[in-house]
Amino acid sequence: MSTTTDTTTDASTRWTVLDGPDALACGWCGIAVPEPGERPAWTIEEAPTIAGFREDSPVRAGARHTFTRCDQCAQRRAEAGAISQPEASRWHRRYGSSAAAFDAAEAVLAALDMLGRPRAEAHAPDAAVTLAGLVAGGTALRWSGWFMPRRAAGVPLRGATTAPWAHIEREDPDGAVAALRDAYGAVLRRRVAARVPASTTHAAVPAPVTLAGHWALPDRHLAALGGCLLCGVASAVPPASVPGHRLLTPAARLAATWHPATCNPQSLGGHRSLRTSGRRAAGFLCPPCHDAAARVGDGDTVDAAARDAALAAWLREHQPEDVAGLRVGGTDPAFDQRRTPAWAVLATWDTLRGVTRHGNVTPWAHLR
Repeated sequence: MSTTTDTTTDASTRWTVLDGPDALACGWCGIAVPEPGERPAWTIEEAPTIAGFREDSPVRAGARHTFTRCDQCAQRRAEAGAISQPEASRWHRRYGSSAAAFDAAEAVLAALDMLGRPRAEAHAPDAAVTLAGLVAGGTALRWSGWFMPRRAAGVPLRGATTAPWAHIEREDPDGAVAALRDAYGAVLRRRVAARVPASTTHAAVPAPVTLAGHWALPDRHLAALGGCLLCGVASAVPPASVPGHRLLTPAARLAATWHPATCNPQSLGGHRSLRTSGRRAAGFLCPPCHDAAARVGDGDTVDAAARDAALAAWLREHQPEDVAGLRVGGTDPAFDQRRTPAWAVLATWDTLRGVTRHGNVTPWAHLR
């Protein structure tokens, strides 16, 4: 775990100038690395400045700064790679590329270190989703951030911290650590809420029947409204992490319950036709289906893997005898595309025919 140090407002005790032409500062904790050798390094450039107020005033290029990682931060980077780099990992699926997943995992580990939490939390199967709220706060801890877009006031040109994380003021109520504590508090609240039956604090919220006030219908998209895009349920209970219904306006309860999403009806069991070819559907996901979609994708674009995960999750809870042996996390061969279509398939076809399809009274009732 990364060490921390007490800091004061006296800048002279928090950073210093690098000693030696080859020395580099750690881009994370800030300490000097006297002999970086073959360590990976990266360079950032400050934003340019204009020398004057005339239209033809010369533009001065920003100073360039090169950083590396100290031994502790390099070890954290290696651990982040072990967590995020398999392309089948949820980190990779959530962030879309190896580089983005790598950086996100590193930021989460740095955040856990700063909070004094075990790094094992980042190794949990669902950490890419449950700890996503720590990515921004962890990234904000970097010493290199003090040089972007311009070097912070008082920081020397070739600056390094006098001790690991000396640039972080832990007791600042508006600082990076305070923001991290708030973000981690939200993580804990979601964990507790997941263990509390939502029905004890909430009444069901009907699915939106219009996109007005939520988002504009994307070009060439068909609206699939009145039920969940996947299971088709017409009303859903807000997640337990949302405050009780008496504390929210109806619009806030609806926004907290129904998540906007899009899908390709053909990939969810729809028949290919000239009327639907190339057209996507826009609608909303209920909380259980959105959670399942977020586990195998981004939760905003629904595909067959999301449909399989949502249906399997529902079967496990309500009909466990039917789910034995199913492989979840990809398109499951046990789910026949045409026999287990998502509700959006039926809703979009009815939209094209000028017919209104009502949502299901219970999830997946359209399959019965």
